[in-house]
Amino acid sequence: SQKSASLGGDIDLKYFFADKWTPYIEAGLGLGIGAGVGSEGGLGLGASGPFGGLGLMFRGSKIFAYGACDYGFDAKKFYPVVGFGVKF
Repeated sequence: SQKSASLGGDIDLKYFFADKWTPYIEAGLGLGIGAGVGSEGGLGLGASGPFGGLGLMFRGSKIFAYGACDYGFDAKKFYPVVGFGVKF
């Protein structure tokens, strides 16, 4: 029996134009890591193609949330991005 898990994300640079509600531009590379257990288990790490996009972020004192529309240059298509986080 094969069991696996994976995690994806990206490394990017963002340029913010304002403070609280701020539009931004970004560019980066997608990243992924995966692990498998079983007869064909293993560990993998990879990078996908470059992307760029425009977004809007809310930055509060302890939380932030954002939404963007990015363009994947290798896939040649647009895709939505949403996220949130907590400041430590």
